[in-house]
Amino acid sequence: MCIRDSTTSEYGILDTSSFRSSEFSVGAIGDSLTIYSTVDYARLTSFLSMGRTIFICFVLVLTSMSFSNDANQIVIFPLERTIEKVKKIAKNPLLSRDQDIVVSKGGDKNSEVIIIEQSIMKIATLLALGFGDAGSNII
Repeated sequence: MCIRDSTTSEYGILDTSSFRSSEFSVGAIGDSLTIYSTVDYARLTSFLSMGRTIFICFVLVLTSMSFSNDANQIVIFPLERTIEKVKKIAKNPLLSRDQDIVVSKGGDKNSEVIIIEQSIMKIATLLALGFGDAGSNII
C-alpha cells in the first residue's frame, strides 16, 4: 500500500501488519482504497489520558489535605485540648480554680466543644470549692 507521511510529505509503502488494528483506518471511495495511520492520534489521546489522570490525582490530594486540615481544626485539636484539661484536673483538682474558661468567639465552629469544656471547668471548680483542700483526694 502507498502512504503519505504527514511530517515529511513523502509517499511510501505501508505494511499494515506492523500496526495494531486501532492504529490505522481503512476507507474506500469507489475503486480507491485509503489507509490512514492514526498512530499520532493514539499517542495524543494517550498523553491526554495520562494528563487527566495526573490532574485527577492532584485534585484528590489537595481535597484530602483540605479535608484533613478541616477535621483537625474543627474536631481533633479542640477535643485534645479538652482531654488535656481533664487530665490536669484529674491529677490536681485544685488547679481547676486557676484555669481560664475558654470564651466562645462570635462565629466559632467549635461552639459545642467550647460549651462542653466550659461545663467541665465549672463542675471541676465547684467540686474543688465544695470539697476544699482536704477533699481533693476524694475527687
